[in-house]
Amino acid sequence: MGPSWLGQIYAVLCLAMHSYYKAGDEPAEYRGKSLILANKYRSLTAQCLLRSDFLKPMSHTIETLLLHLHGEFSSNRDAEVGIWVLVGVIVRLAMRMGYHRDSKLFPNVTPFQGELRRRIWTFVRQSDILFSFQLGLPSMIRLGDCDTALPGNYYDDDLFEEMPVLPAPRPITEPTPVSYMIAKASLSFCFGKIVESLHSIASCTYEDIMQLDQNLRDARAELPPHLRLKSIEDSMQEPAAIIMQRFFLSILYHKGQCVLHRKYLARARENNKYAHSRRTCVDSSMELLNHQATLHYESRPGGRIHAVRVLLTSLNSHDFLLAALIVSLDLWYGAEAEQTVGGSGRSNAADLYTWGAERREEMIRALEVSNEIWKETRDQSMESYKASEILTLIIAKMKDRVQPGAGGRGQAREPFPFPSMANGNANPQYPNPPGGIEDKPEHSAAMTLGMLSSGGLNPNAAPTANMFGNAGASGYPNPPNQNMNDMQNLPAYTMEGAANGIPSAPSPFSFMNGGGAQGGDLGNNIDWDAWDSYINNAGIDTGAQMWAPLMDAAGMNPQQQQQQP
Repeated sequence: MGPSWLGQIYAVLCLAMHSYYKAGDEPAEYRGKSLILANKYRSLTAQCLLRSDFLKPMSHTIETLLLHLHGEFSSNRDAEVGIWVLVGVIVRLAMRMGYHRDSKLFPNVTPFQGELRRRIWTFVRQSDILFSFQLGLPSMIRLGDCDTALPGNYYDDDLFEEMPVLPAPRPITEPTPVSYMIAKASLSFCFGKIVESLHSIASCTYEDIMQLDQNLRDARAELPPHLRLKSIEDSMQEPAAIIMQRFFLSILYHKGQCVLHRKYLARARENNKYAHSRRTCVDSSMELLNHQATLHYESRPGGRIHAVRVLLTSLNSHDFLLAALIVSLDLWYGAEAEQTVGGSGRSNAADLYTWGAERREEMIRALEVSNEIWKETRDQSMESYKASEILTLIIAKMKDRVQPGAGGRGQAREPFPFPSMANGNANPQYPNPPGGIEDKPEHSAAMTLGMLSSGGLNPNAAPTANMFGNAGASGYPNPPNQNMNDMQNLPAYTMEGAANGIPSAPSPFSFMNGGGAQGGDLGNNIDWDAWDSYINNAGIDTGAQMWAPLMDAAGMNPQQQQQQP
């Protein structure tokens, strides 16, 4: 074994130490030393790569570079140009080694090696698309440069080195360790086409835009049932890692819609031809802010995804800020239209037809909740600091310029504070964290941002003021019956209405066939970290899932970042 193979071992050890540090779950022998060891192993990985002369095509080189990339990404909470440069190096080396061409064209590549090469290239291409977009730059892999197929839906036990031919892939509806990679790749490649059209110097017709929109919707419709977004209440018996994967896929879909239709926000106010683009763009932005609030609340101590909160990364932060700026931009266009002579009546009528009377207030409230979330981490992340400063300024200007119409509906309402321990818990399915919950607007999470399931997308729906029903015993409105599914008010695109149950199959994920936890007392007084540990140790190797979502699994806990080596 050469230096590349040894570097791969060091890279795995680096990721393990980072995982201990970020999760705050250090074993006794590593307590207080995990971050020091992570830095040491990362340095050893780099030394092994240099010693092996990684520019030459050798075995284990690309795998070691990818793991080293993940280690570098894990050590940064903000976007770094160096990460993108490292991705470019990996892309060029992988293409030099032929990863961009499918192995079926080369008889000297064994079926086992060919399948592993498909997995590696899929991950390399996703990294190129996501990191390039994060920095606002074109992808380095063009659509016509590669023909490598997606990996098959196999368990690792289905593959072995001496196999003469690959077996038939398992159905995509069957959960396997690579099913998330396959699903994410389908959405990522559609998103890559959208980004490529965005950076193209050639003009793109609106018909092309609608075709890309349809391709993205088709990719979402083909998601297997176990990876379609469900509410937290319906996911009580499932691993937190699976819940996060569903959110990541939904975030990727809505990000694609935002990027695709963003440039038509202003045109839609002048030409009804682009009304679909405006509606889709703003609805996806609001759904992203909804996800931000839900993930923020559920990642707190006692929340459902607290054990995997480290999976949230700077890539997700970039998506949430993009959504907030799109909502702000649409509000600004509306305010500008009302300043023109007779513009107020036309603007209000168009907005009423598009999504209801109270939508503007909901958009401002969503920005306020998002801003409060950014403020909580502004001292640990430069991007969070910039986002909080930008949104604070935008919200102040919106409140000055965006006023309710002459109908006298009153001033925009403030976000509902989440009930604290002193006020009682309005939602018994979510026990309050130890020490109580601070009375802050962002704690409303799914309550405050329930507008997408309230009928706000329907011009004939009841006003949003009635969406919460009667107040609970604590004096706060009862939370809505949250529908976390991706929603579009278009009859032709009701993709998320498909069944989300998981078919019975000989799979290590067969326990997910139990469904949700409605009607039970499962949500009360549950230690979700212990629950996930119990599930993961009951024959379920969820660690195998970590290869596919490497880019989603590199978050850094802002509170633990203050630890000194």
